[in-house]
Amino acid sequence: MTGDPLCDRSQYRDVCLAFVKFITAEARLTPVWMLVSYEVQRILAQQLAWRSLSCTEEQRVDANKHSNANGAGPKARRVEREGVKISEVKPDADFMRRANAAIDAWKATRKGKQVHMTEVRPWVDAPHRRYFVAEKDAKVHSLVVLAKLAPRYGWQVKWALDFPGSVNGAIEVLID
Repeated sequence: MTGDPLCDRSQYRDVCLAFVKFITAEARLTPVWMLVSYEVQRILAQQLAWRSLSCTEEQRVDANKHSNANGAGPKARRVEREGVKISEVKPDADFMRRANAAIDAWKATRKGKQVHMTEVRPWVDAPHRRYFVAEKDAKVHSLVVLAKLAPRYGWQVKWALDFPGSVNGAIEVLID
């Protein structure tokens, strides 16, 4: 499980306890819960006697105020020189078709356990996502999808994908 429960903070304790009970008793699985707030970490550690680890550093950027102006390093200059355009998009049918083709090409390069690591479904819950793309001549080189969290937390990176044949540095510039 990743992140805090999608409920009001006052419900964290009850939801966490019920979820863990369901997973262990009914589903007969061993749960791992990661990337949670301090509140949820305390519930898991103190009430369920779980071990917990803390992140050594967490960085957050206000995506509405962030600008690429100060990140014009060598990779940004290369991407610009290659004619790659960086933009935020509202996915329409044409964009989704082009991005899906790039995702399929990316999936084809995965081998072994990598194949099962993640299911890439960027169009699920689109109204609560932001899409940033690096593209050239209608070819999607890189895609970053942000997922909306609770208002107090803002956005998190859901996927950052660098597709086969992309211009070197496109994903770094897109993320920056």
